[in-house]
Amino acid sequence: QVSLESNDPSEGTITQKILTIPANSTQATTTLQPRNDKISDGDQTIEITASAAGFVGSVASVKIRNTDPSFYSFSDPSTPIIEDFEGFEGNQSLAAWSDGGLTWVGFDDGSSGLIGARSYQDALGILTPSEAVFQTSFRNSSEQSIPALKIEFEAQHWRRFTNGSEDRLQMSLLKDGKQIAIPELDFQPSTVGQNGQLSPFVTQLKSAYFRNLNLNSGDEFALQIKVIPGAPSDSASSDIFINEFHYDNSGSDVGEFIEVVVGPAFVGALSSAVVHLYNGNNGRSYGSSFALDEFTPGSSNTPGLPALYFKEISGIQNGSPDGIALEIDGVVREFLSYEGTFTANDGIAAGMTSRTVGVAQGPNTPAGQQSISRIGSGRVAEDFEWAIQPGSHTPGEINMGQSFGASPEPQGLGIDNLVITPLKDQDGDQIPDQEELKNGTNPALADSDQDGQDDYFETFLTGTNPLSGSSRFRPNLSFEQGMVQVTFPSLSGRFYEIETSDDLENWTSEPGLTGTGKGMTLSFPPHDSQFFRISISLLE
Repeated sequence: QVSLESNDPSEGTITQKILTIPANSTQATTTLQPRNDKISDGDQTIEITASAAGFVGSVASVKIRNTDPSFYSFSDPSTPIIEDFEGFEGNQSLAAWSDGGLTWVGFDDGSSGLIGARSYQDALGILTPSEAVFQTSFRNSSEQSIPALKIEFEAQHWRRFTNGSEDRLQMSLLKDGKQIAIPELDFQPSTVGQNGQLSPFVTQLKSAYFRNLNLNSGDEFALQIKVIPGAPSDSASSDIFINEFHYDNSGSDVGEFIEVVVGPAFVGALSSAVVHLYNGNNGRSYGSSFALDEFTPGSSNTPGLPALYFKEISGIQNGSPDGIALEIDGVVREFLSYEGTFTANDGIAAGMTSRTVGVAQGPNTPAGQQSISRIGSGRVAEDFEWAIQPGSHTPGEINMGQSFGASPEPQGLGIDNLVITPLKDQDGDQIPDQEELKNGTNPALADSDQDGQDDYFETFLTGTNPLSGSSRFRPNLSFEQGMVQVTFPSLSGRFYEIETSDDLENWTSEPGLTGTGKGMTLSFPPHDSQFFRISISLLE
């Protein structure tokens, strides 16, 4: 028997690790199954070690080609494209998607409040206080045209900030230089209810038909998913974050401290927030941990406003690099470092890579001066920037250049099980066959009730019944007060273009009208012969 082991099973899995070589034979066969990790990480080389009792082992290098595509392809116009994000670890951009430069924070079960994109339980998870855009492309690689699509996905709300930002997901399609919104796919979760990680998470199946696509062989379109931050439903913040600290100065270090901000909407115990110190050289925590109820409250703390707490901590290490982790209810809220970044090897932040504050103190820093501080305006940690604060330290006080404004706390949103299904339209009426079957109209007949108005016109432009010949769009002509009056019902979201003619050959356009949902009347001077026609379109 020969045993096989890979040094990196995450890149390739050996389907049969123990092989039995038959008598009088020198070989046995297994397969190596590459893993589709959905990221563009280039070709990878792994080592396969073969060993057997009584024999000298052998190692073979195997190169695994990166086959994660940069776009999705319809090779068969009858087969849907399914993206379930299975196997995506959330550490870097998806190969087929642009993400606008959001930070990737890895895998998350909903317990992390870190701002950025992630793999939320093998779905695309997003938590951001600012607008974020994800976009991917689809190509028709088949020989047939694709007239229409059905787009489906599972919208998720996996982390809630109660009374926080009323964020929403918006999806649109881009083709031939035009961006077309698909409002049926919008998703805006409630900000009322359980705060923090949602278990079970809230899910909503979104579905829409995209008609009149006409995607010819070789053509492409893009699908864009946008996270749009909303206004806060309440101005109070529940965030907790590190706001100021000092670790190094000229001569012997004096007055080392850490300051923490607690939002006025925080309802937990101060003891649930704990500060941990980390040595960047070995990635291990050092010294004691400090719960927030051991900190001193700021002298100017005011009910209804963010509160500041500080603690002098002697022996905070001097960097190159070192770090500080802030834990809230057993979950790391921040893992910061100074003078570089590193990965924690133990404690609450084990396995996490720190985020550098980007500024540092040193042996020339005057004692009692130039602390590392957050500046700017906002409510949550990510609203502020790190800077060296000029002048004296301000433990327990708002930093110079800092104000607490009304930036809302974001919701944790997710997208999973995206299905793009190409559809047929055999009667060419701009309504996919699948949708016609659902509506009860005839997919082989453009005008199901044979009333002279096709199914698309009745279903989407006039709101009449495409299955009843007596239900038609009928303008009314009358003569009142010396004028010819044209009256017709209108729908909101429609644009009405009226044309006049006296010979049915030459037509004159009148100013168009936007539908109001009520009847509309236009008046014209009378002539010996007058004809009118009305064209209706959807407002873009």
